[in-house]
Amino acid sequence: MLFNNFWEEPLAQTTKLPSDHLVWGFPKAGGGFDHNGVLNGTLWGSITIGTFGTKPTVRAVAVMDLFESAGFKSNVTRDFRSWLLWHFAMNAAMHLETLKYETSIHSFDLDVLRTTHYWKNVIANGKELLPLLKARNVHIKASPDLRMLSLPPWFMSLLMTIVIRFLPSVKQLFTGHSNRNELKSYCQDIMTTAKEMNIHTPRFNANKTFV
Repeated sequence: MLFNNFWEEPLAQTTKLPSDHLVWGFPKAGGGFDHNGVLNGTLWGSITIGTFGTKPTVRAVAVMDLFESAGFKSNVTRDFRSWLLWHFAMNAAMHLETLKYETSIHSFDLDVLRTTHYWKNVIANGKELLPLLKARNVHIKASPDLRMLSLPPWFMSLLMTIVIRFLPSVKQLFTGHSNRNELKSYCQDIMTTAKEMNIHTPRFNANKTFV
């Protein structure tokens, strides 16, 4: 089961694996390893199973049944390629901004998430990546996370203020996902692809010192 972020072409990267044995998916979760190698994060009660324009295979259905037997809900998306690429891009849009505020390799001030300035830049970063996603034939309108780009920054800061205060799981997600090397890798992959495809990303290029 492939259960993680992907920026390369997913099917091209797995040609040496038996396709009838593969199940693609993504957990509703987040976090990371601290400097002691301890995994700190949040695991919510649902997963996404992905296919590439087909119905879920018998093996994928068996995986969903297994998760559901453990109390996890599951949903299916048939354009998992688009799902993976826009999810990766939105992570990069946030990570670029997060890197500016981290004071060390494993720390992040959650107060930053409560500021309009942070979300104004995250939204601008995300909008900058739309041409890159379109160039890669990502189905933009079917990407729920990209709807955030149409929200006003003040609303995002207000929402995060409420969420961090009343949902400890979200707080753990952001504090756990703070390994600078990992965050940088997202931005570096985005910039490499943009350069290869001749897509201009001035915001990312202007912040090369952070990545």
